[in-house]
Amino acid sequence: MADSRAKGRYGETKVRDKLRELTGKQWERIPCSGALDAKHGLKGDLYVPDSPNEYCVEVKNYSEDGIKSSSVFHTRGTLFPWWEQAITQAAKVKKKPLLLYTFNRGKIYACVEFTVDAFNKQPKGIVIKGDNGLPPMLILLLEDFVKDL
Repeated sequence: MADSRAKGRYGETKVRDKLRELTGKQWERIPCSGALDAKHGLKGDLYVPDSPNEYCVEVKNYSEDGIKSSSVFHTRGTLFPWWEQAITQAAKVKKKPLLLYTFNRGKIYACVEFTVDAFNKQPKGIVIKGDNGLPPMLILLLEDFVKDL
């Protein structure tokens, strides 16, 4: 069985490297896996040092994508808890939530809070209504989202 912390580090590093490639910015993993107190202004998993960070970035690396129809319609699945964690972490540092996830070493997906403006800017994406009072999310490929970073 794989060590979940090692798998998390691998996922964060993979996403960090892809963000560097796509944005030209020097993204870094947050020290202590985001466990720092909010007073440090760092929550989540990734950030750009010495730069205003608009988003609190939460990264997930799993074997499944978290949005199978059964997990969306019949059980809470993994997507909603991931989204809830991203929102909670972002609120602690007064930033927008950004959930980035990958599964089975595949493409990287971005989940942001749905707004009509965000939806209209994106070439493709799906909207999923949040549950338990969570705001709806817009899910798209990271490559399609990075122009806003």
